Order: sequence, then structure tokens, then C-alpha cells
Amino acid sequence: CLDYLTASERLTGDNRFHCDKCNADTEATKTIALGRRPQTLLFSFRRTLWTKKKGLHKDERKVTFPLDFDASSLLSGHDGGEEDADCHYRLAAIVSHSGSSP
Repeated sequence: CLDYLTASERLTGDNRFHCDKCNADTEATKTIALGRRPQTLLFSFRRTLWTKKKGLHKDERKVTFPLDFDASSLLSGHDGGEEDADCHYRLAAIVSHSGSSP
């Protein structure tokens, strides 16, 4: 689940990035990275998918998350140095929504 969340995404075709500076749509690569280590790290997983066959529906795949998580690979420009040494987190809570939403 985290691999999917943090994977680079190529923005092409109808999904190209719109640059406000040059007012043009251009192909780009979207990547999630942390500029510095936050004290608290929160992940929110959206469990809805849209497909032509089913329309909008819930993703029923099981989500697992480790109790201890090393987030140093999410730091931009990380090199495994001293700054990255303390980028470990411990799972503190899970919120699980059930039922429908408006």
C-alpha cells in the first residue's frame, strides 16, 4: 500500500500537469517526498476506485501496515546519513471508517 502511495506517477495525455507560469499543459512526473522529518507522520488511504465496468466502488483489498516504519526513503535527497538515522516511526493509532458517507 505504501509502495503504491509513494510511487512516481507519469502525468501524460489528459492527465498532464498544468503550469500556471507558462499557462501550458506539460508531461511531468509526480513524486511524494518529505523535505524534512516530521515529528508525527500521518497516512490517509483512500479506498475508492473508479473503473468503466463498476463505476465508483470500494477497494476491498486488505491493507497491512508495519508496527515500526522506517521513513528515511521518503526524505527528498536522502543518503542514509546522520540526518536520516532517526526517521523511524511506531504505529500509534488506526481509524477505520465503516458505513456509507454522503
